[in-house]
Amino acid sequence: MSPLELEIISSISEEDLLNRSEGALVSSEAPTLSRIRGIHHEIARLLASGLKPADVSAVTGYSLSRISILQKDPSFRELLSFYESKSDEVFVDVRKRMAVLGLDAASELADRLENKPETLSNSQLIEITKASLDRAGFSPVTKTVNVGVQISSDELADLRNAKSSSVKVLDVMPEDYTEVGEPNG
Repeated sequence: MSPLELEIISSISEEDLLNRSEGALVSSEAPTLSRIRGIHHEIARLLASGLKPADVSAVTGYSLSRISILQKDPSFRELLSFYESKSDEVFVDVRKRMAVLGLDAASELADRLENKPETLSNSQLIEITKASLDRAGFSPVTKTVNVGVQISSDELADLRNAKSSSVKVLDVMPEDYTEVGEPNG
């Protein structure tokens, strides 16, 4: 195989590259925002607070390129100006504050579990386990058993008054059942 042969037609200067990139930006204008969403407010607040675009990118997950495009958008510039004019006011994001509080509490709990496990009782550990597993999608399994049995109103009252919380009685009208006691489906 022979090596690839290249022919130099002309040299490219730094000015050529700058003109090329400016022309490319002009020819492929980014669309303007059709609707300003919550994330745009967050980005504008962060930029207005003095954060660099790279830091805003890390916080929001938006790419530097997208943030740069937003900064050129007239609607976003107006939004940014609004937040810059309100720089003396504090904007409270309750969701964010609650998330930080939750993370701090989880961190403290993890620290106690690791360094001082004896400070937590068995019932506390059980509650932590239940809550953690439930939030992770491992909630307790519930089972429903449909039994097609006819009972008297006194028996039904007795069942309702029973202390057992594991039994839940649902009224089913007799017309929902066929003669052999099978549910109509």
